[in-house]
Amino acid sequence: MAGAAEIDDSLRPPIGLRQPVAEGRHRREDGEVRLAIPITAGAVIGFALWLGSPGLVGSPHPWEAKSALILACLFVVGAVLGAAWPDRPWTGPLGLYVGQGLALAGQKAWLPASGPSEPLFLAVLFLVQYSLPGLAGAGLGALLADVATGGLAAWISAGDRDQHPL
Repeated sequence: MAGAAEIDDSLRPPIGLRQPVAEGRHRREDGEVRLAIPITAGAVIGFALWLGSPGLVGSPHPWEAKSALILACLFVVGAVLGAAWPDRPWTGPLGLYVGQGLALAGQKAWLPASGPSEPLFLAVLFLVQYSLPGLAGAGLGALLADVATGGLAAWISAGDRDQHPL
């Protein structure tokens, strides 16, 4: 039985990445639900930011803005989503991208006069560029959440650097 315990311990995530999980919540379906929540939250926020762009920065499309307010909002939202889900910090920015893409496609389909004048493939490339601040914020938020929970300090003091993702 000692061998079985060693195998189980080797499959456990590093100390800072362990999330407290209620009894019976180790099933695959729960993991899928936990993935959907930050992606959906990011998509709703990304959609709202895109549609709110005219009111926030005075231009119909975020990339036409003269200020960096939308980029700052994406960074802050990414940091909050990364801190809220530090074990999967990429999910929030993915949702931001999806939400902005849906808003862009909706503008192009239902309001062609207000949609971007650029070809759709070029607009999608602009969205990739506009996802980078959210991704950077999510990485920072996840790192700060890991430090706040003591995960990084425990990893450094344990000297087990091979198991931490950084």
